[in-house]
Amino acid sequence: MVSTSSLLTLLVLVSCAIVAVTAQNYTEVKLQVIETATPTTMPDEGTYGFGDSNYFRNQLTDFRNGTILGHSQGTCLVTASDNIRKYCESECTQFFVFAAGSISMEGQFLNTPSSLAVTGGTGIYSRATGVCVQSTLSSDGNGTFQYGYNCEFSVLNPPIRDPIPLALTIGAPPVNGACSARAYPNQCYASDRRSSICCPAECPLAPTITAVCA
Repeated sequence: MVSTSSLLTLLVLVSCAIVAVTAQNYTEVKLQVIETATPTTMPDEGTYGFGDSNYFRNQLTDFRNGTILGHSQGTCLVTASDNIRKYCESECTQFFVFAAGSISMEGQFLNTPSSLAVTGGTGIYSRATGVCVQSTLSSDGNGTFQYGYNCEFSVLNPPIRDPIPLALTIGAPPVNGACSARAYPNQCYASDRRSSICCPAECPLAPTITAVCA
């Protein structure tokens, strides 16, 4: 029979092990960008009414110096509008896409400053969480708008490494234990190091139970 003290000790050790495995570091990020929407990057369908939707892919630049950083893309669904007062409320889901990763946002898009929740990210923005405050900076009256985003969010440090893409690459069995140097030059082994397959491209980074191509 296991004593109570032994059981408590085991539970404490297990709890400590779980904490050690799941402990993660986060880094705070501040991002200030300008989104420029034009009639070609955000088509103007005229007046918007309840239930209408629009879509966009706009350029993003640094708020301070105008350097091109990437682009935004997403969709918005109109939830309230008054075309006489030029007022509109939309529920938007959008992404900021940069060379080193992307962040996702969702929330209300209003004529007045509004907050969008940062709900995730990829690349160096892995597990991004925080807030972006959006405001209208300018409008030329011809369908070109500039929106400002003042963002503060935290990201996982170090970031999550992207998984290997899935691919249906078919290899060929080795002949007399060897692979063809021309068609299938790479011999990829299973984790038991016994079975193998000849592949036209690379082998997986980590061997699997069954020999496969990357």
